[in-house]
Amino acid sequence: MRDRIRAHLETLGKHELEDLGDIFGKSISDRMHKAEMASALSLFLSRNPKKWLCRIPERDIRLLKALCEAGPGEQIEEDYPDYTSAVEYCGLIDVDESDPDVRRLSIDDDVFECVSPWLDMAIKDGETSGRFEFERGILGVVNLYGVLPFDPFVDMMIDLFEDLFGGGTDRFVSMMRSSSVLQLCRYTSEKGADLVVSPLVGDVEALLSFVSEDRNFRKFSNEEILEAGSAAPWFSFRVGTPEGDALSKALIAVGYYPSEVPVLHHDIWYGSQYPDNRAALSDLILSMVDPDREASLAESALAALSDYVNILPNWFLGGMSPKEAGSLQVSYSADPQDGGDESIKRWKMPAPTKSEGYTDLVEKDKALEALSDRMPTGFPFGMAVPHVAPDDPCPCGSGLKYRYCHGKITN
Repeated sequence: MRDRIRAHLETLGKHELEDLGDIFGKSISDRMHKAEMASALSLFLSRNPKKWLCRIPERDIRLLKALCEAGPGEQIEEDYPDYTSAVEYCGLIDVDESDPDVRRLSIDDDVFECVSPWLDMAIKDGETSGRFEFERGILGVVNLYGVLPFDPFVDMMIDLFEDLFGGGTDRFVSMMRSSSVLQLCRYTSEKGADLVVSPLVGDVEALLSFVSEDRNFRKFSNEEILEAGSAAPWFSFRVGTPEGDALSKALIAVGYYPSEVPVLHHDIWYGSQYPDNRAALSDLILSMVDPDREASLAESALAALSDYVNILPNWFLGGMSPKEAGSLQVSYSADPQDGGDESIKRWKMPAPTKSEGYTDLVEKDKALEALSDRMPTGFPFGMAVPHVAPDDPCPCGSGLKYRYCHGKITN
């Protein structure tokens, strides 16, 4: 086991090995040669399963449990997740990705003998210590906002911790420091900002212009936070709402199996975050039903899909849903005459704000007209840009100050 894992670890970079050491609870100095780092980590994994199993994320422990129940060499199938598990990344499990629709996972005899005696103990420890629940809280917060500065994140986690465990500074600090999930979510931006990031976010830097310490983040209840961080890696949110229930019924009505619905809810939540990618969501319906032959079924299912998307928190809106923010709303139609598969109401403008010293008159001169070519698609010209002060909320509804949002475009 040790030699095989070491060979796999030697294919990784030194920074990746150092991060894996933090996740599994083995401090590895990047001053060592890479081969020495790989050897030290592989030795630790082979000799201390009881220690690292009580540290790694719940998802990894339950994945190892499922593989051990299947037996060494036996494959289990799963949909492709949005991010890699730690036990997969370090080479503890074998992954067959030859099928583009499903991947097959297995463990060999050596890993089975190493981890199987300790798995039930590790699961019980995670459940009784509150570590799993705390981990779900971390994932819930980062999933709801996408990217957060570290200080607001800590404030949210303190509130959740007090609700779950009744407070206790020392215990809170200890759980934060030892959390492997938090290690996975920490991120330092190109400008040196200390952030926490959802594992679902692909391009962190693309989100950062929408994130600042003083922006208004939508508040969520602790129950909502835990909901958003459960069932890793297939996160879902607001499934129990009338809109979520209607979508579940619609997905089954168009031909999906009930067992597929939880993953579809996850895919829709994730896919709805980026407006440019939303058109593909309608394919979940239109690939299952012919709108020409079953127009009524297609229309009702697409309506259920758009209603659900519009109540989901959006990373670009500080956790507000499109319905709450009045922007980034989406509606689907099966009729190409109605504008195709998708119509996005991107910039529904509230009444512009006005500060002292700024005129409320729109002067349509050549300079203003020249700005129209630099506006985003669908941005209504004549929105009275001149009388939005730099520190006023941007009229697009993002929650950012104007100078950090559309003020960048016209600056």
